[in-house]
Amino acid sequence: MKRPKRIRKQNNLFNTRKLRRDDEIERNENETTTNTMNVLIVNAGSSSLKFKLFHKDTLKSISSGIIEEIGGSSSTVSYKLHESDDERNGLETKTKVESHKDAFDIVMDLLTKGKIEKENVKPVISSGKDLLGVGHRVVHGGWEFKEGAIVDEEVIKKIEQVSNLAPLHNRANLKGIQEAKEAFDGVPQVAVFDTCYHQTLPPHAYMYAIPWNIYEEKKVRKYGFHGTSHFYLAKKAAELVGKELKECNFITLHLGNGASACAIRNGESIDTSMGLTPAEGLMMGTRAGDMDPTATFHMTEGTFDADKIENMLNKESGFKGICGKSDVREIQKMAEKGGEEGERAKLALDMFCYRIEKTVGSYYIVLNGRIDGVIFGGGIGEHAVQLRERIVTSLGCLGLTLDEKKNEEKTRERREESESWSSPRTKN
Repeated sequence: MKRPKRIRKQNNLFNTRKLRRDDEIERNENETTTNTMNVLIVNAGSSSLKFKLFHKDTLKSISSGIIEEIGGSSSTVSYKLHESDDERNGLETKTKVESHKDAFDIVMDLLTKGKIEKENVKPVISSGKDLLGVGHRVVHGGWEFKEGAIVDEEVIKKIEQVSNLAPLHNRANLKGIQEAKEAFDGVPQVAVFDTCYHQTLPPHAYMYAIPWNIYEEKKVRKYGFHGTSHFYLAKKAAELVGKELKECNFITLHLGNGASACAIRNGESIDTSMGLTPAEGLMMGTRAGDMDPTATFHMTEGTFDADKIENMLNKESGFKGICGKSDVREIQKMAEKGGEEGERAKLALDMFCYRIEKTVGSYYIVLNGRIDGVIFGGGIGEHAVQLRERIVTSLGCLGLTLDEKKNEEKTRERREESESWSSPRTKN
């Protein structure tokens, strides 16, 4: 079978030697507002579309936005310019967006015209020809993809083949790819997979102790997720400690509504907490994480309903299941108020931190006690100062220390310098 075209490094997806067009693009200086080619990154969900435009050379963000409740009675469109001196540098409006096709039409209008309905801001490109490429986040690459791929028909077929492993995510991601190809005709499309970074896991780490024929027939094994985040955190942390990534051992924590941990040896993922799907591992906003799989039969009172179980474990569990809320900021406020709700909120936070501490401890052993840092990322990892301090303090027996001053700093400039470095380092 013909192999899909691959991209050797996910952090260099739009290598101009690979994607540079043969014909020079003529620009009308009166229309365009940029002097270089740009890269558009999109993340298509089942009812949402997130997008961000970057300078190709500097990788600085130019603008970003999100379209929510696609297909609903009323959709929210939010858009912001990141490099504008204009007083009006963003907009938010309600409108009807019936499909992902409509959503991409809106993205094109925002980028090229800076307007939607009566709202308007400064345009940032003159046309789709100002784009070097469009990058797509695809959740599950399964066994088919070990690195990013330039999208062609074969790549689309392979994504479809593994979509049963993440039906909600991958089908939405595919829809985003197909609509982007229509909206930005002739612009190269690139798929980057959450699972790729974890393709270096050894068999003893990714195999489940289930009948071998099930593994062979259905490819049931650990794949891991948040790979692009774990790779970025490790790469950035290596820069901060002044080492090559291949010389570093890290434990990275992507802590957001979805949460996962990763053990990194010599720059490569050797274990991670999520598994066949994102439901395994740490406790999360609405996901249960690790639990006895047979407990599901008791929860459904003897009536096996796979859809009901999947929905319960992915959307009604985790923080939400314990205390009714999934946002850590709200949960921390609840915990401070006390009472029955406060006790449940405190329990949820205790469970969350305990599972992280237990996972970090096990990865510390796997890495033979030689780590260059524990790296925090994601919304909770970046902003939850008290939880970071609590987790690191509990791991003091491993020789971890925390820079309390940096841990308290919250400015954007500090985060950009040390997003992964509000983390502790081991004592030498």
